[in-house]
Amino acid sequence: MKIQTIIIEQLTLSLPPVFTRREICKYLGGLIIAEGLANLDCEGLGPPRVKVGRAVAYEKVSFLEWLSKRFSEEGSNG
Repeated sequence: MKIQTIIIEQLTLSLPPVFTRREICKYLGGLIIAEGLANLDCEGLGPPRVKVGRAVAYEKVSFLEWLSKRFSEEGSNG
């Protein structure tokens, strides 16, 4: 089983239905950091997001779809 599949499966079980940009760091162990997501959002490359006041939030299913594609894209370049 590929490591990407294991990561996605574990995140499917552990992520809440909606989470903030800051919260994702604890679930991914530094694989993606809040500042990195902010940069990707500015470039239009981040996952679908919703702003709630000043906080940026992500919905679990769409975030995991985005992350899965990102693994595929990065893996195919190397």
